Amino acid sequence: MTDQLDADLALLDTIADRLRRAGDSLTSTGNPATPDAGEATAMIVELLAKVSENVTDLAGGLRAVSGRTYQV
Repeated sequence: MTDQLDADLALLDTIADRLRRAGDSLTSTGNPATPDAGEATAMIVELLAKVSENVTDLAGGLRAVSGRTYQV
């Protein structure tokens, strides 16, 4: 008995495209403006910087996965 995996290449192409576009969309939003939060401004700026860093990592990961969705 031979193990075989059948995949719909058009569907995989669609998934790869969606992942790639999601990654592009995340990075196209840019960084948020510095809020005026009084005494909490520094803390909020630090939090936004961390969120922005994580979004950048996520976008890169989505692009990387889109390139590995299938290999023919």
